[in-house]
Amino acid sequence: MDDGGLIPEELERILANWNEERGRRPHVLYTVPCGQNPTGSTLSLERRKQIYEIAQRFDLIIIEDDPYYFLQYDSPTSQTTSLDSPFMPSFLSLDVDGRVMRVDSKIMAPGMRLGWITSNPGFHEHLVSYTDSSTQHPHGFGQILITELLGAHGWQIAGFDRWVRSLRTEYHRRRGFFLDLFAREVASTALASASSPEAGMFVWIRVNVEQHPRFRSHLLRGRTGDGSVARTNMAQLMDELFEKCLDNGLVIMPASIFALAADPKYDDRGPHRGSVQFPPRDFCWHGRIYGAGLAILGTVLREFFAEEQK
Repeated sequence: MDDGGLIPEELERILANWNEERGRRPHVLYTVPCGQNPTGSTLSLERRKQIYEIAQRFDLIIIEDDPYYFLQYDSPTSQTTSLDSPFMPSFLSLDVDGRVMRVDSKIMAPGMRLGWITSNPGFHEHLVSYTDSSTQHPHGFGQILITELLGAHGWQIAGFDRWVRSLRTEYHRRRGFFLDLFAREVASTALASASSPEAGMFVWIRVNVEQHPRFRSHLLRGRTGDGSVARTNMAQLMDELFEKCLDNGLVIMPASIFALAADPKYDDRGPHRGSVQFPPRDFCWHGRIYGAGLAILGTVLREFFAEEQK
């Protein structure tokens, strides 16, 4: 992945060069295309088309989990919906084979975890059978609430549209407020940076670990022979930074907890190979809370990078 989300060329490379010793080649792609957690990335229309073409070639089923679809802030240059709102076209809207399963949930309100799946009839039949033998059905209270809310005596679809538009406006405001505070409290240190997410509620912060006086790096040759993989002490330094933040009353989410362990046997190269250097933050909380948190982060970064070399 990079700042634009899943990289089609990397997906194609991995599938085309799949080593059967690792097991069967994957046939399911799970993706959060808008405001992905934790990177905050959103796939462009061009990348979505490329990924769908790759799915056709390698017979991939795409599970499109899109809870932040209605929290898109920056208009794409390609297409708008019938509601004349700037939303990126979904994988489902590009699907001509019936290979996309679109999942929507958590879009009404916090805690209202009632979702639905849009898929072709073949997938639908199996999902119904599986549900009968597992959860049986979603929670009854949520079903009743949503039914009444969208029915003739409630919001109806037009009201739902107004609601998600208001959420988008509010979270757009929070994003701007968060990034302004980040620029003042953190980016001003020149020790970390962040990109503005096009959707969702997550900001991907890059800590410039390479500037730390105790940073170390060496190259390890991959067994496949198609490149060298950097081995660093980033994870150790980020763990130390995490502990220092905790000691000062701030909880951050180091990106290493979201990442798969690197396997030098296969040398899967990628721009986020050292993803442990990125802690994500979100801007869904009250402004005073993350304002105080960013001030702590800026202070801790200054102290951490000012340490003497051990």
